[in-house]
Amino acid sequence: MPCEEVVQEIAAGLTILSTSLRNIPERHRTMRAVFEQSWRRLSEQEQAVFQRLAVFRGGFRREAAQQVAGATLPVLAGLVDRSLLRQEPDGRYQIHELLRQYGAERLAESPVDTFQAHEHHCTYYADFLYSQSQPLAAGDQVGALTRCTSDLDNIRTAWQRAVEHTKADAIRKSAAALHWICQFQSRYLEGVNALAGAA
Repeated sequence: MPCEEVVQEIAAGLTILSTSLRNIPERHRTMRAVFEQSWRRLSEQEQAVFQRLAVFRGGFRREAAQQVAGATLPVLAGLVDRSLLRQEPDGRYQIHELLRQYGAERLAESPVDTFQAHEHHCTYYADFLYSQSQPLAAGDQVGALTRCTSDLDNIRTAWQRAVEHTKADAIRKSAAALHWICQFQSRYLEGVNALAGAA
């Protein structure tokens, strides 16, 4: 298959990643089977945290995981030990996209948990952007821009959630910082579209 089709199939779900070879144990024949086996070895708390971490995009910091997913340091360390998360030298955590998809599927089994996880994510990043507004406008612009840029995928996701669910308070908190990020990084069209959507 061409690479583009492989990407589309993986984005649609994990079923493409399988083999029909008979000399492969059942637990290794599909990625889903591999993930299921890892999932069963997690404690209930680890399962709850892991599935809530699926709302993040492009990695996250420990503080974000604590506030959004209720993750404690021991739980994060346990998920790293089981290779479900990877910790970068700068302290950020990364989750492989296939694992994120699996976690999102698990989270979707509970509409209430799904709603709450997305709400916490949106609130966290609105507050984060609000805390960076002043430094971006007239303070430590380089440092604030670096902090915001590392979480740009999460910021975009939270902004979209705020717009789609008419969360005016989150939009108000986020708008100034988002304006400065787009201004400093020449993301003019993205900024115009984001603010126009909110308006």
